[in-house]
Amino acid sequence: MSAKPSLHLLLMAVLFSGCLLLSACSKEASKTQHTSAQEKTNFKEIEANYESCAVYASVTRFYFQPSEGNLIEVTVFNEGMDEYPSPIKIPGNLLDDIEDSEGPPGANPALVGKKFKLIYNATDELIEIRPAY
Repeated sequence: MSAKPSLHLLLMAVLFSGCLLLSACSKEASKTQHTSAQEKTNFKEIEANYESCAVYASVTRFYFQPSEGNLIEVTVFNEGMDEYPSPIKIPGNLLDDIEDSEGPPGANPALVGKKFKLIYNATDELIEIRPAY
């Protein structure tokens, strides 16, 4: 008779442990979903004027001046640098048309002085540049 109560206690211990494990996993999944939802809404935007750019062999540097603060430099790897794809979404027309000039392109004169929004994610990394005009 003593085997039956022991088996019963063992079964209850296993069920209780399983419930605890299931509860812990559920809380962790909920925490992960909450964090990813926060990351989507936790961002900042800085409005700044497009000042200029400098094109080099492997990178292009864009310069933006916010109404307050220092000049913001944004470095993007040039096309063909596939091992370093740019995580930053940028408008395709920030550079001047290369066919109209000799040497490397410069800033598109039609956009110099225009306002752009620089959008940062929750970890303060620039993720997108978009027109604010």
